[in-house]
Amino acid sequence: MNSVALEQTEKWIKEKLIPLSESGQSFDVAEEMISITLDAICKTAFEYDISEKEKLIFVSNCELVFREFLAKSFNNPLRKYMGKWIPDRKRALQAASDNAIFAKKIIEQYRKNPNPLEGTIIDHLCKNPCYANDDELAADVLLYLIAGHDVSIITK
Repeated sequence: MNSVALEQTEKWIKEKLIPLSESGQSFDVAEEMISITLDAICKTAFEYDISEKEKLIFVSNCELVFREFLAKSFNNPLRKYMGKWIPDRKRALQAASDNAIFAKKIIEQYRKNPNPLEGTIIDHLCKNPCYANDDELAADVLLYLIAGHDVSIITK
């Protein structure tokens, strides 16, 4: 993981930091670190090359989900019963569903890989017979993604 994170950081320096600094443009350090972290997690843990678009969607979805379920719903438990009339909650539910679909995409790509690396997180998860279905497996894939993402977003 360390070598992949270092590789991603060096790539970021070469492809983003240097061009941005040479042109005098600013950037959000926290967003960039989240991007590097997601690259490293996906590559090392899941053997998945996440695209820039997927990163943006995943992070945006996480922000919607966290805002709704960790802030708004926590402070107002009635929101869960009135959810179909609250646009923010409907968007958060859709965002959670979209992230679950993304996790299933990672699982599917692993299963299609003719020579997956043994010992990766996705390898252990997919070979674990305790999962009743792919929804449970996808929940754990999201757990790893969010845990890595959350560590980076705390600094934001």
